[in-house]
This record gives sequence, structure tokens and C-alpha cells, in this order.
Amino acid sequence: MKQTISILLNNRFNDAERIIGLFSATGYKIEKIILTESNGENMSKLVIVTDAKDKNVENFLTRLRQQIRVSSVESLEGDGLTNQQAEF
Repeated sequence: MKQTISILLNNRFNDAERIIGLFSATGYKIEKIILTESNGENMSKLVIVTDAKDKNVENFLTRLRQQIRVSSVESLEGDGLTNQQAEF
């Protein structure tokens, strides 16, 4: 089952890498990833499409929300990114 996870986080050195490292550490395969500057000051938006089969997604989302520099985490089932969005 594909899962699209949208994360709003502080725009600081290595913050995005730390979040991506959590995916790797828990065995989630990242299929698509987009990192953009958010409308908020010093904020970034990280959107990741992952294959979450046989994984407990809710526990992982809770871990993401507990990160100090993460403002919000949203999740929806399926691939929420089109190929065109992923290629820019």
C-alpha cells in the first residue's frame, strides 16, 4: 500500500536528512520525494511517497510528530504526487 506523507519542518541544516534517516532506519522504502520552501518563514515542506505494506504506519507517524523541528505531519493513502510534480 502506498502512503503519501507531508511534513512541515523548520528549514535548518540537516533537518530534512534526519527525517529521511528515520524512513531508512525503520525500513520504509522512499519511492518519491519533494522538498520545497513553504509559505511560512524558515519552513520547508517535505512530501514523501513510500510503500508502507506490512508496516505500522500510525506508530511511524507518531515518531515523526515527536521530532523537535517538525511542525505538522499529514498522511493519506495512495500516491498523492503525480509524476510531473516529482520531476521538477
